[in-house]
Amino acid sequence: MKSKKTIIGVGLIALLLLSRCGANSSKSKENSDAIIETEISSEQVVDSVDKPEITKLTADELALKFKQDDSQAKKDCENITYEITGTLGYQLYHTLQLLTDVSYNDYYEFQINFDFDEKLDDILPKDIKEGDMITVQGTFKRYMLGTIYLENPVYISYEPVEEPETESETVKETEPETTKATEHKTTETTEAVIETIPHRENAIGVSDKDIESLNPVFYDKVENDVTGDWKCLVVDANGSMPEYVLSAYNKYGKKAKVFVIEDTTGKQAIKASISENVLNIEIHQYVNQEEQDAKLMLSGDLLAEYWIYTDNGDVMDKNPFAPKEIITEPITESKTEPPTSPPTQPQTEPPVQANEPKTLQFILNLETNCVHINANCSAAQQISPENYAVIELWDNELGNYAYTYWACGKCSKTYSSELPKF
Repeated sequence: MKSKKTIIGVGLIALLLLSRCGANSSKSKENSDAIIETEISSEQVVDSVDKPEITKLTADELALKFKQDDSQAKKDCENITYEITGTLGYQLYHTLQLLTDVSYNDYYEFQINFDFDEKLDDILPKDIKEGDMITVQGTFKRYMLGTIYLENPVYISYEPVEEPETESETVKETEPETTKATEHKTTETTEAVIETIPHRENAIGVSDKDIESLNPVFYDKVENDVTGDWKCLVVDANGSMPEYVLSAYNKYGKKAKVFVIEDTTGKQAIKASISENVLNIEIHQYVNQEEQDAKLMLSGDLLAEYWIYTDNGDVMDKNPFAPKEIITEPITESKTEPPTSPPTQPQTEPPVQANEPKTLQFILNLETNCVHINANCSAAQQISPENYAVIELWDNELGNYAYTYWACGKCSKTYSSELPKF
């Protein structure tokens, strides 16, 4: 009897153990299911964090925000990711530019810059070109002088813009001889019109030579230029650059806010800017390798200043009493032959300088927004490289930047009436 009771007791104990194991197994399964649900929920949260909300705008729509109120726009755009569609401007190394039709001032339009970590050649389609419609995603970084900068860009897509076949091209295909004769006649007529424009009495030379004959090297981007609007042309002109400036500006400088021609053999740096029908020319002493750094560009001594008229290339000395003669080639009699009938009196005096807006070059501390007019200012020399920038502002628009920039109390006191003193 004792052995049977023992067996029954052992069996009961086994049943109890099995029931407990089943309960534990059920609880373990429930816990596992709960853990899996928690992990899935966590992944959903992570996905929602990693995928920020994207605002889709055209380039013009984003530019209008800053045209209406740039201070408020900077606050509204902070940490916002945009998908921008617009016209492709230049694409150089890591920087891509979108153009807009929204005017920043009387001279320039707003633009949007994307700075990629990789070279654009490795990202963009090979056949994409300037003028195509492109869509790029990026997060707002900063805004300065009509340029909106977006970081962490991602290329989305592009749509090529086909140039329609012009009427002249159709005529050329069907009637080549007639077109050639017409073009030849048009060229002769244009040259005749140019020759009828009399040269001004005080002209010291003519800017009428083709820049392409010097085999120029064009840089669409200058290192350390924070605006992205400086353009540079490097040539070997041996000091005769004024003869080529008009051609150089017409071919390379029209889209630049700051256009500089570096004559490395003549040791001259020439800055050209347009004002109505006159090019304002500053010739500076060339600083070694300044074409590679916006901080050095145009930092040499000012040697001379000229006007170049765009109608016939007349070069006028802004200071006719200075003992210098940059252009030695005289104006020939054939160029100065008077017309048969008395022409309308040409403008012989240079434009009134007081009415012309001038550009002022400042050194900007990106951290404090303090501007310095003098590179030798002790405060400017203490700016760290990552906060050092060179900008240009129109003198008649300085008041628009009050409380955006601050004038250095040491070297920029002259401008403290427009810009508050730092």
